[in-house]
Amino acid sequence: MIRSAWLIAEREFRTYAATWSFWLALLLGPVLLAGAFLAASAPHAPVPFRVASSDPQLAAAARRAVAEAIAVEGGRAASGSDKGAKLGVRSLPSGGAILTFDPDFPLTPSGRMLVVRTLDAQRAAAQAAAGKAPPPLVLAPSPPEDLTQASRFAVVLMLWLSLTGSLGMLLQAVVRERSNRALETLLASTGPWAIVVGKVAGVGLVSILVLGAWLAAAGVVAALTPQSSAEMLPALLQATGDPLLLGRAGLIYLLAYAFYGLLTVAIGALARDSASAQNLARPMFLVLLVAFFVALSSAGGEKNGLAWLLYVPPFSPFILLMQPASLATEIAACILLLVSAGTAGWVATFLLQGVLGRSLTARRPRD
Repeated sequence: MIRSAWLIAEREFRTYAATWSFWLALLLGPVLLAGAFLAASAPHAPVPFRVASSDPQLAAAARRAVAEAIAVEGGRAASGSDKGAKLGVRSLPSGGAILTFDPDFPLTPSGRMLVVRTLDAQRAAAQAAAGKAPPPLVLAPSPPEDLTQASRFAVVLMLWLSLTGSLGMLLQAVVRERSNRALETLLASTGPWAIVVGKVAGVGLVSILVLGAWLAAAGVVAALTPQSSAEMLPALLQATGDPLLLGRAGLIYLLAYAFYGLLTVAIGALARDSASAQNLARPMFLVLLVAFFVALSSAGGEKNGLAWLLYVPPFSPFILLMQPASLATEIAACILLLVSAGTAGWVATFLLQGVLGRSLTARRPRD
């Protein structure tokens, strides 16, 4: 059975790898990322910001320092703006000052440090004639940007895109042979399990190749990202590229694809043509869409009342990727997902056996 399944998987992979739609999907990710790179490289509109300080001279110096830092990072400052994110400059009795940036202030952490160094240099030059060094400026710690949720969203989005694309290919792979009766010939020469495993594995290899191309393109774009956004994308990729996170995400990907893939084969075995297959598969793709948005809503944790959907197999992989739970909870959810995938596989083989039985009955000569 293993050899038969491998031959079927190889055939499915070659079938899709030779089509223009496969190469289009393979290039889609790099093209979108290249577009994002060009957008990041394009000139930006003036960035509004405001400086709040009780010392007018210090506030004016801070505005000049911020404008210089924004220019260094590839942007333009909106001079004299009273809107936008705020930089608070609070003078201290010792002569120093504390700088407090809003979390959404349009500067990276290195840009904010550049503002501090620029102000220090200006104050040092102004007091050099007095023969004394000014007290240092202090940068108040800003709330760190939460890239974890962004990386989780990226992983969930890749899973959803991968499933919607691969399941459509898998459905057509089954229906194509179902409609031209090649499936009955294949069933007569090998077992239903070999067909199910072979088709799911073959299309899965295509999906893995597409995902690999997208991830490789993301790495290239991260290396070419301009200075103005150099902090965000590499940090996001670093958060996504943690080995433990990738291993966990890979296992969830595998279980999700096994569940939905085996369910797709069962749907394809029920259909007689492409039109009926699309009608039968429409509820499954609707569930996929709902599961994606439910996963985004689950980022709030148990307060939104969606935590129980973690144990519902169609929603489990998305919620697990978006909102990690305790180890025992995740193991229980994965076991339920694995059992559901096995059940879907059993249903698929049962339906394929029914196809073979009906075919043999139709071919049996009448008395």
